Amino acid sequence: MTSPAQLLRAGVLLLDGGMATSLFARGLAWEATPGEWNLSHAREVAAVHRGFLEAGCEVVQTNTFLWEGLSPRALEAGASLARAAVTAHGRGWVAGNLGPAVRERPLDELRSDAAAAAAALAAAGVDWL
Repeated sequence: MTSPAQLLRAGVLLLDGGMATSLFARGLAWEATPGEWNLSHAREVAAVHRGFLEAGCEVVQTNTFLWEGLSPRALEAGASLARAAVTAHGRGWVAGNLGPAVRERPLDELRSDAAAAAAALAAAGVDWL
């Protein structure tokens, strides 16, 4: 398999598209947290990953962009679903996705929570964050 560095040197690295937008099309309510679907609607999340890979993506991102407040179990499920899709497809990488913080809180708390979320994704086997 070609490495991400080789693809970048060639000028090509195709990432997936909008996970939440894809999940909205599958019934996710606007007020819902997309990452909770890693536990409650795993088939739907997996189907979105499969669709992106079948469309030619080299990298799928975990369904964890809105990570604040997600349980370690939901974070790990997000990584596992993406990894399973890549493995079944036979190629690709998994990027742990931690979007911007949206809640106002002390920087030390944010730093600690972000580190815990990143550690959960890393432990679950993402290729990079």
